Amino acid sequence: MFTKISDVMIRPLKKIFCLVFSFFFVCLPLHGCGGTDKIFFAEPVIFTSLDEIPGITAEDIAAVDALAVRYGSFVYGMPLSAELYTDEHGNLNGFTVLMCEWLSVLFGIKFEPALFEWLDLLDGLETGAVSFTGELTKTPARELIYNMTSTIATRSVKIYRLADSVPLWEISASRPLRCGFIKNSATLNIVSGEMAPDSYEVVELDDINQVYGALASGKIDAFYYSAVMEIHFAEYDNIVISDFYPLTFMSVSLSTQDAALSPVIEIVEKVLNNGGLHYLADMYNEARGEYRLFKLHSRFTDEEKEFIQNSVYIPVGVDPANYPGCFYDFREGEWGGIFLDVLDEVSLLTGLEFRRVNDEFTEWAVIYSMLENGQVALVPELTQTADRQDRFIWPDTPQMTEYYVLISHLDFPDLEYNEILYARVGLAQNTIFPAVFKKWFPD
Repeated sequence: MFTKISDVMIRPLKKIFCLVFSFFFVCLPLHGCGGTDKIFFAEPVIFTSLDEIPGITAEDIAAVDALAVRYGSFVYGMPLSAELYTDEHGNLNGFTVLMCEWLSVLFGIKFEPALFEWLDLLDGLETGAVSFTGELTKTPARELIYNMTSTIATRSVKIYRLADSVPLWEISASRPLRCGFIKNSATLNIVSGEMAPDSYEVVELDDINQVYGALASGKIDAFYYSAVMEIHFAEYDNIVISDFYPLTFMSVSLSTQDAALSPVIEIVEKVLNNGGLHYLADMYNEARGEYRLFKLHSRFTDEEKEFIQNSVYIPVGVDPANYPGCFYDFREGEWGGIFLDVLDEVSLLTGLEFRRVNDEFTEWAVIYSMLENGQVALVPELTQTADRQDRFIWPDTPQMTEYYVLISHLDFPDLEYNEILYARVGLAQNTIFPAVFKKWFPD
């Protein structure tokens, strides 16, 4: 027996789904196409003491002991980013925190994460107020100034723009693009190497707090930096972030400007050369997952948070015959589809539980009726039409865009648009297709 669901009860789902859908498709990880039963990588090597590291010498350990006496602790400075931020409880969180915890255990010396503005970070490295950072990309010029390891993390380069601004391709047709970069960052050399000469003008900014004003005033058309800096634009709802093409990645290193701290750099490099990079990559992924949850939950209202906390489960009606959106695979004996994967992701990000209440033999017309009667709270897919507009609650973000096709037997001749008027076309009842077809071909 089904219980009717109140609109008031499920209305918070609208914004939750809008946020999760947009968030989900932006943050999709890259997956391989093979099964999960094969092991393609060796297990990460976890070093928790110096004597476990291959190639470590008595001189290395003695140097660390001397540093512990001289310094007592180290400041690990970073700018505000997805790698170091203040969470909802007022605590520092992110990859940098995990990195500092691991380094503290490995060296037996406290590594303390701390937030700095970009220029203050560079000054702190020079004066010694900052012992280490994981923000710098290794370049020949920087290696003359800093002691640096090889890669500890890799970031993708993004383009930050105003949502309602003129497309970059349209601007570039009439004048060079005004491209914004943080002064003394490595992003400029990386991005400019992929752009045609004379197609852009460089506009350098002192720090990331100047970016939004520069975009709003037209001083720059776009800002280029790594993906981890998106946290600076969380308060704005008119900033769009897209990949820079060709896909470009920036590697960062553990760095120090204090020559006395070079033993730490040398020892971490030995860790990286002996399987430690895999461990750091796993650590980075763990921290990125925590940031995704923080970013999403920080956008929920109190009403939505209460809904998530008090929800027992959400009944869902699933069409068994709408591949690839959702379907029942009779050969494999299991449900599948894109939209069910999306619901799984929503569950992972919010803790909401979705339960399918129909079986594999339920027709779509029955499921649609269950939605109208309130026996299910939602269906994973429904096309928004004028007659349905006021009867259901709709998210503002579409899950997927599909294109209509006419399907015929191989022996049937190809048709031009005007010939469709003379063909017998079958349309599935209780679906969007009859309405669309009759709108296109009203006679």
